[in-house]
Amino acid sequence: MPKDQQAEYVAFLLEMLEPMGALSAGRMFGGYVIRHASIPFALIFNDDIYFKVDAHNKADYEAAGSEPFRYKKGDKEIEISNWKLPEELLDDPETLIEWAFKSYEVGLRAKADKQRRTNNAR
Repeated sequence: MPKDQQAEYVAFLLEMLEPMGALSAGRMFGGYVIRHASIPFALIFNDDIYFKVDAHNKADYEAAGSEPFRYKKGDKEIEISNWKLPEELLDDPETLIEWAFKSYEVGLRAKADKQRRTNNAR
């Protein structure tokens, strides 16, 4: 997807997620990251959006037939904790916001875990 189309898609998604408030988007590794209150909770690559997932919301994505974001690094395939958002959620704004807030909460837990590990390492 050309950069201008990708930027339009990001703007569309930010508009859909506007009820969350305090959103920002920035370029990252050829895609975009979306943050709520400075906490990253979504990635956009090409025309796909991936929300942050952990044990609290993973079952939702599995039930929807979603898959995690994967990329190649050398000979290895790396899988991260962001899963593809089911496309039908873009037609269901209420559920989209619900899932987005759940992913934001995943980001909050990840930040707290990282801070806890840092404090314990001291």
